Amino acid sequence: MPESHRTLGRVSADGSLTLRDLPFPAGTTVEVVLRQASEATDAVDDRLRGQVITYADPMEPVAEGEWEVLKDR
Repeated sequence: MPESHRTLGRVSADGSLTLRDLPFPAGTTVEVVLRQASEATDAVDDRLRGQVITYADPMEPVAEGEWEVLKDR
């Protein structure tokens, strides 16, 4: 079971917000903290939602040739 869950929602005209399909069992006490999402957050969440992320060689160095200390070798 997840310790935390993040989602975006819209406040309706009557000032209410409904959360559905939460990953917690019925009866679980949760803390609810609300803050206004920035437009940048909305764009990133929408662009990446549902994307599969894979790491072909997660332990391989990245940009090894760019390190100044290694260029003199």
